[in-house]
Amino acid sequence: MNVTGISYYNQSELINNGTSRNYTPLIPAIMFGTGVFGNCLALFVLASSSAEQKRTVFYRLVAGLALTDLFGIVATSPVTLAVYANDLTWIGGQPLCDYFSFVMIFAGFDTVFIVGAMAMDRYLALTHPYLYSANISHKKVKYIIIVLIIIAFVLACLPLIGVGKNVIQYPGTWCFFDFKGTRVSDKIYSYIYASIGVLMILLLTFTNIVVIGILIRMRRTTDAAEKKCMEKEVQMMIFLAGVVMIFTACWAPLMVSPIYPTFISINNVSPRKQTFIS
Repeated sequence: MNVTGISYYNQSELINNGTSRNYTPLIPAIMFGTGVFGNCLALFVLASSSAEQKRTVFYRLVAGLALTDLFGIVATSPVTLAVYANDLTWIGGQPLCDYFSFVMIFAGFDTVFIVGAMAMDRYLALTHPYLYSANISHKKVKYIIIVLIIIAFVLACLPLIGVGKNVIQYPGTWCFFDFKGTRVSDKIYSYIYASIGVLMILLLTFTNIVVIGILIRMRRTTDAAEKKCMEKEVQMMIFLAGVVMIFTACWAPLMVSPIYPTFISINNVSPRKQTFIS
């Protein structure tokens, strides 16, 4: 079926399979509410932190992470809820689909880049403390965040200029780039997206393992006074480890999805239909 000239899943097929009945706006509404509340709470806690904490690089990166996630939720969830209200029928044509996909890709890349910067911040602070203190400051981190935003923006724009394309995804409530596309440009963008994600996961895994090992070794060899100073490092690592686990769990399927259908389509095998609930 084709609606307003863009790819769409057959609504009658969903109804005949009894699938359409299972989709309600309750879950996305809860996700929207909890996402907004959680990020606003995080920003409130950050704003209430001491002046000393606000001067740290890690603080600025966490604030950037919360703002990026909040932006992604606020910019896309209302569209999803509106589509649910319209009986799972897309309402905005290709322009709204491009907008939705752009925000998803931009917020996703910016999030993973900031998480990577957080991991590198802790890695450099513990493995090269003198180099870190001489070259990294809370004033410079804003420029790092700006550069990451620009890179994420450029990557999100690629499907808008023909490197990949944005399509409505099952069950018709969200848009993303066509990771099952057979065009060369679709395959190129799928591999760009997946490759960046895999590299970031490897980077996060490596830096976290190294930093955790250093903290364990330092905790065994330092005295009681120095151990108190390490508590902040431990707290930051616990927070970062939690973020990394959530990121990996959420992004790993998106890393596999672009590669899997592209790989099997190269071998002239029809990709298995994948389902997503938004």
